Amino acid sequence: MSRLGPDQRLEALRFLAKYISTRRARNGKRESGLERLAEDLRNELQLDSADKSTVSRLETELWKCGALVEWADYNSLWRGERSKGDEDELISDFHLRESIVVRTELNHKDPNGTKLHYALANEAADEVRTQEQYRGLRHLAVGTGRTMIRYAESIMNRPPNASTLTISPIAGRLWVGDIWKLQDDNDADSHLESPLDADFSALFIARGLHQAGRERIRFSQISHLAYTSSKEEALQVAKLRCAFDMAGGWNWDMLPPQRVVFGAASIDAAEHRVTKFLEPTVHRSLTPDLADVVQEKFVQCLNLAESLKLPPLADLSVPLFPTVPLPSETNKYSMETASYREIGEKLKELNSMTVAINSIHLRSVVSSGGISQIVAGGKSKHRLIWTLLLPGIVKGQLLPAVNSLCTDFETAVALRQALKSLRKDPALLKQYESILLALQN
Repeated sequence: MSRLGPDQRLEALRFLAKYISTRRARNGKRESGLERLAEDLRNELQLDSADKSTVSRLETELWKCGALVEWADYNSLWRGERSKGDEDELISDFHLRESIVVRTELNHKDPNGTKLHYALANEAADEVRTQEQYRGLRHLAVGTGRTMIRYAESIMNRPPNASTLTISPIAGRLWVGDIWKLQDDNDADSHLESPLDADFSALFIARGLHQAGRERIRFSQISHLAYTSSKEEALQVAKLRCAFDMAGGWNWDMLPPQRVVFGAASIDAAEHRVTKFLEPTVHRSLTPDLADVVQEKFVQCLNLAESLKLPPLADLSVPLFPTVPLPSETNKYSMETASYREIGEKLKELNSMTVAINSIHLRSVVSSGGISQIVAGGKSKHRLIWTLLLPGIVKGQLLPAVNSLCTDFETAVALRQALKSLRKDPALLKQYESILLALQN
């Protein structure tokens, strides 16, 4: 160590820290031992005197100064097994570009809770690393919610290869983070309540890539609530703060993302993020006029959907959209095109005040050759995923907003069963096509 000058020593420490944090085999072990590290130091930095003892002393110094942090990523424990056959079937049946299907016992123990969604996020993040999905990527867009935060944390903790990448959040803030509004006590032992905003997804991914020495990593943050008090205010916020505009395009001369990753949730799910955000207790975080106008329009949309006998609405990483019934539910909910057109028009009022991308942005990603990936699972997500995948199988003028899915085995089975039923009923297929066309226009 004494033979290294101050500049050489700092350069060696930085090289070693990067090496240790990024070069690990799938079993978690370092890809090379002290002898190989010493050889790399000699070759990369022209340190002729570097040997195993040099590497050992440098590692000790890295630990002492805090450059290497020893801690367990507890949430990475939630896992499953990939079901390749089901993945291929989904790709074929729904004309997808990618599919991840995870078999996990969490479907039964935790059908709609945090553990299942973390398992899906972990598998989606693993796919990024094994398939090097960020290599060559220039623009990545990420969504909000617990699944997306877990996906971002996994990327941050084990960064994939990437360079010259810009990460954009696709929605404004929902999470208020007040101590008086803690997570459900029943779920408190499984995870630390995280900030659920897309801003943090972008930050975590960018931070991990930067710390791993990836070159030219940039990210933006919206730093504004997801809701505004008027359409005009939303347009102004998007113009000043967002990578996207409110008309389906992208600001700052940016091309559409080559990959957008997001989650979605049904309004009737427990702890739904938009419903939770608009609870009266949260209003102290909003200005009175904003709280009142958003809450009023939100309730109007929910009541209208119910009066029209439509399925529960869902959110697409914040903007709301109508869902259509599964074939097995068509006797329970309306299939009238006019009803869906009416709720679609009503939702436009609320969504025009929502600082977030919409389905037009997603369709632009797909049509330009990119990947639009939804990571979602559990019984409450069956209907909304079905709605998002339907354009891929309905021929005609419909443009898909999703061409990649990461979900659980039970959801995959439900989707394939629904498609099997639909293929036996051409009249129902026509009804779906009419509804989806009305919503797309």
